[in-house]
Amino acid sequence: MGTIVIGTIVDQARTTLGEYGSVDVDFSRTGELLTLANMAQEAICIHDPSESIAEYAHAMTEGAKQSLPAGARQLGNVEHNLGDDGETPGPAITIIDRLALTRINPNWMNATGDYVEHYVYDQRNKGTWYAYPRPEDPWYVHLWCPVPPTPVSAANIDHATNGRITVGDIWRAAIHDFTVGYAILKNFRGTNYNKAAFHLDRFERTTGIELKRKGEYAPLDQIAAEAVPDAEGRP
Repeated sequence: MGTIVIGTIVDQARTTLGEYGSVDVDFSRTGELLTLANMAQEAICIHDPSESIAEYAHAMTEGAKQSLPAGARQLGNVEHNLGDDGETPGPAITIIDRLALTRINPNWMNATGDYVEHYVYDQRNKGTWYAYPRPEDPWYVHLWCPVPPTPVSAANIDHATNGRITVGDIWRAAIHDFTVGYAILKNFRGTNYNKAAFHLDRFERTTGIELKRKGEYAPLDQIAAEAVPDAEGRP
């Protein structure tokens, strides 16, 4: 989690957009700009899952096949055993290739043991992992997973603790540019495209995220379509 309060970034975006006063004119501080700032954090966390991580004392279910904790996007790592009480750190757990494990023990799905030694995980099936061997119930392991960032609520936009951005402070400029770029597209006209593109391009360069702009911020009406016929900013 960062140390910057998201309201600070939203206010910087308001200044960039020409909203200098305390009264919202073209853009709602909490209804629009905060929503966009939260969307920027979400995009960053999808691109870099390490920016939003949760750790778990995971209670294993029956059998070798295990599911991720609720809310987890994918498995980060199964680190070590936590015993039958979920509080006693035990032997470390290492990842192993499924084929290699099958060569060692073709019946590994039914293997039992005193503690988990290895786990199998395939990115093509992000919600499932396998433990080897499987201790008797109950049994816990310590693991961590990337999770969606918690959006900052309107009530906490300026809160010193609950209003902090989820991602690291290094993403401050990226969140600002994402917020400004998409806010400009609210009142899309051909003359606005270059302004929006400037900020969204900066977001892309900073994060490495490609926004696929033809689909994500193509012209919204006929006037804009005529001004920017190919949605790439070329007259």
